[in-house]
Amino acid sequence: MSEATPSETVGGIRDSPGYFITDTNQPRQRRASDAVGIGFGILLLVWGGLTADAEGGLLGSMADFAQSAPSWGLGIARFLYSLSLAYLIVLVFGIAWRGRRSLDTLRDIALAVAVAAVVATVATRIDTDAWPAVIPELTNADIDPAFPVFRVALVTAIAVVTTPHLTRPVRRANGLIVAAVSLASLTLAYGSVGQVIGGIGVGLAAGSAVLLIFGSPAGHPDPDLIRDAVRELGMQLDELTVRDDDSWGARYLDGKLSDGTAVEVKALGRDATGAAASSRFWRTLWYRGGSGPGEHSRIGSLEHEAMVNMFATRTGISTAEIRAIGTAGDDMAIIVSDRPGRPLGDVDTADLTDALIDSLWQEINLMATKSIVHGRISEESVLVVGDSVTFADFSAGSVIPETATAGGTARDVANALMMLANRIGVQRAVSSANSALRKELLAEAMPYVQLPAMNRTVRSWSTKPKDTVKALGTELATQLDVDPPPPAKIRRVRLRTILMLLLVLVAANALMGMLTGIDFAAVAQNLQDANWAWILVGFVVGSFVFFPEATGMLYAVGYSLPLRPLVILQVSVKFIGLAVPSAAGRIAMNAAFLRKYGVSPTIATTQGAVDGIGGFAVEAGILLLAMMSDNFELDLELGGVAWNAILAIVLLVGICVIVAVWRIRKLHDLVIPILSQAIGLFREVLSDPRRAGGVLGSNAASRLVLAITLWFILLALDQPVSLATALVVTVATNLLAGLVPIPGGVGVAEATLTALLILVGVPEDGAFTAAVVFRVCTFYIPAVAGFFATRWLENRDYL
Repeated sequence: MSEATPSETVGGIRDSPGYFITDTNQPRQRRASDAVGIGFGILLLVWGGLTADAEGGLLGSMADFAQSAPSWGLGIARFLYSLSLAYLIVLVFGIAWRGRRSLDTLRDIALAVAVAAVVATVATRIDTDAWPAVIPELTNADIDPAFPVFRVALVTAIAVVTTPHLTRPVRRANGLIVAAVSLASLTLAYGSVGQVIGGIGVGLAAGSAVLLIFGSPAGHPDPDLIRDAVRELGMQLDELTVRDDDSWGARYLDGKLSDGTAVEVKALGRDATGAAASSRFWRTLWYRGGSGPGEHSRIGSLEHEAMVNMFATRTGISTAEIRAIGTAGDDMAIIVSDRPGRPLGDVDTADLTDALIDSLWQEINLMATKSIVHGRISEESVLVVGDSVTFADFSAGSVIPETATAGGTARDVANALMMLANRIGVQRAVSSANSALRKELLAEAMPYVQLPAMNRTVRSWSTKPKDTVKALGTELATQLDVDPPPPAKIRRVRLRTILMLLLVLVAANALMGMLTGIDFAAVAQNLQDANWAWILVGFVVGSFVFFPEATGMLYAVGYSLPLRPLVILQVSVKFIGLAVPSAAGRIAMNAAFLRKYGVSPTIATTQGAVDGIGGFAVEAGILLLAMMSDNFELDLELGGVAWNAILAIVLLVGICVIVAVWRIRKLHDLVIPILSQAIGLFREVLSDPRRAGGVLGSNAASRLVLAITLWFILLALDQPVSLATALVVTVATNLLAGLVPIPGGVGVAEATLTALLILVGVPEDGAFTAAVVFRVCTFYIPAVAGFFATRWLENRDYL
């Protein structure tokens, strides 16, 4: 069809697509992506600050390469640097040319520039005690690098805050100008790579903050343009009403043709493609399957919807007929379909008869038979026509059999169950499905009755979606008389996994930072010159640590348990510690072991906490006593450490943890009961002098054994320290490395132990050698033995 001609809008102002979108009928919305932009900008700012003065390595090489440009390259860099300023001036004047309609956009630009300028100026003053170079083109003086690069911060802020107001070509120009000024700043030596990254971070955070406060134009097509586009398709709309359920970049409208036929018009605007792509990306990142079709254009997605709808109609499924599909200019695609009934969400619960619900299930059963997946069953896409239903919105649908068998059909059933549960209750919803659907189809859907499998609309209709999903699973298992199956593995990534990965990266960074200062030739020489007899003695002594660990568990439980399997259990914990954080693995294995001896689940679960409290008390006492001892050799030069700031940070973190546990209900319900039980059990232990002495004495003995092991290893490497010093170092290592829940403390423990040994006067190469040998003797070799210990316990039914 030909390009639609925009019509007169409110107030008689004619708006054409041009370079800037119209503000008419363009509501502002707050986007989650702007919050993400703030966080990402802050991360870039911090990263830039940490690497601003980096020399050598990848970032240093990038800066050296950029600054080695020939004279003609420097000329191009100066041109690009000045072009960025000229571009911003033209952009702002272009927006201001639109008069009063651009006042809110100009306000956004002014605020973003002000925030970016203030943050960049403060950071520059802190970094160099000088003012930033705002327009270095006006002076011939040399510009000293500063963090962050001021021009980069301002250009990025304006680019970010204006992008939602611009058409696609200008938006792309915004991105190119940010890249150009960043490269020019690097080439002209106005900043290092880290300083340029910091400037981008400042601008991104400032622009995103302004957009988050005031919202962004939603990129919706104008209703008058939509009316004209429908006319170009050969239909005359007498009525056209915008719905409230607009998604980003898309507009849904209800209308009536000149012959009285009710229709739905879906118009995809300029932001619809980006929003859909972003949604698919994040869903694919977090979940397996269910990401929807992968079209990369507005008309492509509508053609996909029309194709699935047509295929469903030909197979006998009741669908809303599609009347037309087309484009209107470069920024809009529309699809017009019949609206034969009311959405199920608009129908009173009393009118949801058994015949109507049975019709829904029969249609879903037919779709499953024909291997057609709807993909977006909800209160909005199911239309009620008398005592039957019709399906609309096949935009996430599929006609590929593999999609249906890979969980697509099961997701449809699960969404239909939750949709009905929201309206008629869980029991009636499950009963209706149990009566109308094939039993195997309902059984296949059970693993998908979980929140990640539900689409956004279905979830939004439930006041307590988690409770509804849980109740549905229980009711299904009851009515089908089966055990609840494990949930389908829909989540690809969990927050816990990401946190663990970040912690591993932190540990790796700490270890790599430590390794860069180690002379490995000296380490090899240390090992060659070491007295291996003393190392062997240290290894033998370290092996005895499993006995006090076993007795500590024995006294914490208070039951009479055989000592031999208890000792072997401590060895097996080392093996489990390679897979999961040691505390979690130890508690799980101990609980499984104790249940075999009839220990109550409460004591089996909390004994680890009791033993941990006792261990913490012992470690705190050891540190205090050792620091009071004259034999404690601590030669530290820490006069420049800001202990008040460190103490304030520790207190702040502690307060945040306490508030989080107290105020976040889920965290409160998880932590407080276990902590209360552990404290109660610990009080019970303290009331019995024998058990209290056993718990505290066993923990003290285990720490002493490890200290003696380290003492022998340092003696073997000709780096002797006092036993009190070795005791403090091992206890401090256990405390600090335990703060990062890396499985086995791999990397973290070695880095921490090395750093502490250096602080007490051991040379770097000797400290690293001792740390590695100590960890091999007390963790890695026992972890290998732990595999066989675990098999031994399993074969004898101790686990």
